[in-house]
Amino acid sequence: MPTPESAEAPTYKAQQAPDGTWTIYDVPIFAVHVDDRGAKPISFSVKWLNKALERGKVRHAEGYYPPLHISHHGEDGVEAAGKVRLTEIRDHPHGGREIPTLFADLVGVRTDVFQRIRKGELSYRSVEILDVDSPEIDSLALLDDQVPYFRFPLLKIGSEKRAAASPVLAYSAAGSRASLLFSFEAPMKRRYQDEEEPETMETPPEEAPEWAKAFLDVLGKIAEAVGVEYQAEEEDKEKEEESASEKAAAPPPPAPEPPSPDAEPLQVGVTVAEEMRAEAQQDAMAATVAALQAEVETLKKDRRIEQRAADMRAKGMDQDHVAKFRQLADARGIHAASCYADAMETSRPMPPPPGFTGELAPPQGGLDGPEIMKYAQRGPEVLEVARGHARAYADASPIPQMDLSEWLEIQMDTDAYFAASRAGAGRG
Repeated sequence: MPTPESAEAPTYKAQQAPDGTWTIYDVPIFAVHVDDRGAKPISFSVKWLNKALERGKVRHAEGYYPPLHISHHGEDGVEAAGKVRLTEIRDHPHGGREIPTLFADLVGVRTDVFQRIRKGELSYRSVEILDVDSPEIDSLALLDDQVPYFRFPLLKIGSEKRAAASPVLAYSAAGSRASLLFSFEAPMKRRYQDEEEPETMETPPEEAPEWAKAFLDVLGKIAEAVGVEYQAEEEDKEKEEESASEKAAAPPPPAPEPPSPDAEPLQVGVTVAEEMRAEAQQDAMAATVAALQAEVETLKKDRRIEQRAADMRAKGMDQDHVAKFRQLADARGIHAASCYADAMETSRPMPPPPGFTGELAPPQGGLDGPEIMKYAQRGPEVLEVARGHARAYADASPIPQMDLSEWLEIQMDTDAYFAASRAGAGRG
């Protein structure tokens, strides 16, 4: 009798759905126990488990399944992984004894998450319960290195059943070029003996994806073009060799009649659906494409950051402002960093107009006052002239009974100002 140490560790059966996701069957997730980790012990009895299972099945019938996710909520790295389908309660070993345990199927598991499970990166699991007084399993977390409360057998995949075989072994793309590696088993053997034989020829299943059917059709045409020949079965060859002498002594058979012009030509297809074996390559392709898409998005983001940083330097921003822009882009994204750059460009100090030799005053908060900003409607050049006159006003000695607004009106349009003054003279 094998000891517990020598017994083989349990594994779980997995099956792939037509959409590429996976289902992992019969996984223990929760069991009867008393949780005394808090100030008040909480009892999870068989009655509690039965109510949770009953409520879960009611929700399943209504079309709802609890979420499956990586890591517990409230921690870093939480991401969706699939759904949980509660199945039954039965005894299961834990801590040296059999205890009532709730089992579930993990359904709709994403391809990338399933690959991590296969590699042993998500071996542990732990349920989340929002209200212990209302029996229900609200979600299930897959854990990588955290010790769960229940030390169930590690989530290790045993047998796998894939949705469909694919002739594609690998995919690679760089720039505008892409390459695919296919698996072909040759020579392909088929011989027809009568008119009914083509009907029994193996063909791709009806549920195969459209791209696979189209691809197999193309392969058939390629094979026909390059002259693929089907060999006879080995047993038929042996029989022909054994009866070669008998055939030589026999009278020659009558010449075959030429085919009728109206006869339908025999179509020979390339039966690759069952000949090709490409297990685990569909999900490898999906992972490769996802990685390439992420890389392209990263390159686009880096390019936008570099373009905006160069634009900031061209507009006179110092290196500190550019470095701050890059930090915001990395921490909060390109949108937040662009808002910062826009604010810096709007409030940055402007150089004095050509020919100005006076002393420059320190910036007053980096913003123009309302007396200056009213000239912004006339365009950036007029606004810059108003800023220069405002600096001259600030550097000059105080002008009796004249504020900055009146000073700017005189400097910006002297003739119009005094013409209005003369027109209003003598009016009470």
